[in-house]
Amino acid sequence: MRNHLIALVAGLVLLLAAGAGTAMAQTPVQAADQSAGSTQSASSTATSTQTNPTNRNVDVRIFSPGDNGAVSQSNTSSAASAAGNANQTAQNAAQSQGGGNGGGGQAASQSAGSTQTADSTATSVQDNPSNSNTVVRIDSPGSDGPVTQTNDSQAESAAGNANETAQNAGESQGGGGNGGGVQAADQDADNEQSASSSASSTQDNPSNSNVSVRINSGGDGGAVEQRNSSGAASAAGNANATEQDADQEQGGGGHGGGGVQAADQSADNEQSADSSASSTQTDPSNGNVGVRIDSPGDDGDVSQSNESFAGSAAGNLNLTGQEVEQGYGSGGGNGGGGVQAVGQEASSEQDAVSTATSTQDGATNSNIPVRIDSSGDDGDVSQSNESFAGSLAGNLNLTGQEVEQGYGSGGGNGSGGVQAVGQLAFNDQSAESDATSTQTGATNSNTPVRIGSEGDDGDVTQTNASAALSAALNANLTDQSVAQEYSGGGGVQAVGQLADSAQDAASSATSEQEDPTNENAPVRIGSDGGAGDVEQTNASLAASLAANANETDQDATQLLSGNGGYAGVQALGQLAFNDQAAGSAATSSQSGATNAAGGVSIAGPGGGGSLTQTNASVALSAALNLNRLFQAATQRG
Repeated sequence: MRNHLIALVAGLVLLLAAGAGTAMAQTPVQAADQSAGSTQSASSTATSTQTNPTNRNVDVRIFSPGDNGAVSQSNTSSAASAAGNANQTAQNAAQSQGGGNGGGGQAASQSAGSTQTADSTATSVQDNPSNSNTVVRIDSPGSDGPVTQTNDSQAESAAGNANETAQNAGESQGGGGNGGGVQAADQDADNEQSASSSASSTQDNPSNSNVSVRINSGGDGGAVEQRNSSGAASAAGNANATEQDADQEQGGGGHGGGGVQAADQSADNEQSADSSASSTQTDPSNGNVGVRIDSPGDDGDVSQSNESFAGSAAGNLNLTGQEVEQGYGSGGGNGGGGVQAVGQEASSEQDAVSTATSTQDGATNSNIPVRIDSSGDDGDVSQSNESFAGSLAGNLNLTGQEVEQGYGSGGGNGSGGVQAVGQLAFNDQSAESDATSTQTGATNSNTPVRIGSEGDDGDVTQTNASAALSAALNANLTDQSVAQEYSGGGGVQAVGQLADSAQDAASSATSEQEDPTNENAPVRIGSDGGAGDVEQTNASLAASLAANANETDQDATQLLSGNGGYAGVQALGQLAFNDQAAGSAATSSQSGATNAAGGVSIAGPGGGGSLTQTNASVALSAALNLNRLFQAATQRG
């Protein structure tokens, strides 16, 4: 479109120059050329490696009454990386001309180009860290403090680009004497962004162990919290905002010919975001053993968890605004009417890819309290093994094109003026998201034993969960608006609007759970008391969503009044194309799930708590396309 527009303006300028004679040669000319180029590259890498660190606390009391303090043990490996670029470009051209015997000339050219690349990687590796706490009391009454043990591996990565471009051209002419002036504005904005982010957390064989032994030592045991966690989070994103504004105002031509106003706006945006997160947890184990012999007292709550988490997101955001205002006071006298021509082109290409993978293998939680001639209550027991992967890929594009043309009066005895507008908007979006959660051999075991030990057991909650959530989304909004108003001789009004949108969304979620086991087996011999509630759950969930949403609004208004000898012409064409493809798949697989809750009571009166056992496999998938088209044309002559 630009080449055609330039050729048209050049031809019109030559015609005006030939009609204006030497007067045209004396007319002042204003020319402004602005060019801005930016290239940015950012790269960041973070690596944390921890091998075989060990925490161990041993406390032995013999004939030594007293309380023990809190114990907190942790092994942590963490890596965080970020890479980012930010660019802001502002171009402003203001031209003002009083007018002469011949129409003046004003030309403004603005060009802005931005290229940004961001690459970030974070890796955390933790091998065989171990936490161990051993407390032995012999004829040593007293209370133990809470015990907290943690092995944690975390990796976080982010890569992002932000670009903002503003181009503003203002041209004002008082009017020509015997010939109309020429105003030409050319604006070009080109943006290319690429963001890549990767986060990986690997945890092998971390172990938490707490052993408490009491012999002839009354007292309470503190709460025990044990946790092994592997997490990876990654994000890649691009954001671009382009604003192009051209304002042309001309008083009008004399007897020679009408003026020329030409504006060309082009905005090209290309964005690519790639994000990957991977969390691997192998053989994490939590073990809590409490032994009481002739040692009355209460035990605290026990919380054991093994967690593997991976979260990834890739997204692109593009905002393009193009606006042109052309105002012309009056056309030529006996020559010809003026010309107003506008070309707008906006092109956006977005590609987002996100992958999240969480793998948990052989996670184990074990709680074994043993009481012999030791009355007292046991605390609540909470055991969980969780593998979760969440992935999101999304693109959002907003394009607004607006043109206003106002013409005061057309030609006298010649021909009427011309108002011509062409608007093109192209959108191409691709979003791909994949989430995979795999859990193998997760086990929860709770075995309390009471012999001659009255007291109540706490509630028991055991959970093995594998979940994968994935979403791929595209959203595009295109708004094209043209308003043409002409009064005078037989003018020509022509509008062409084309909006083309292509969207592709693909989402996949897979959750696999193999041989999860929950086991609760309390044993009571000569021990009065009640058993707490037992809740056991094995759950596999996969949810996937792929969706496209496109909205296109095309509005054109043409008002033509007056007739100076020639009948007016109004021509309007509106085309809107939409191509949408959405594919979604969700798979949940559960094999060999087992819930076991039993109890042995010998000469031990007491009530049993409620029992809830659940094995669930759920897969949810949705693929959606939404398109809304609105075309409005108003012609009045």
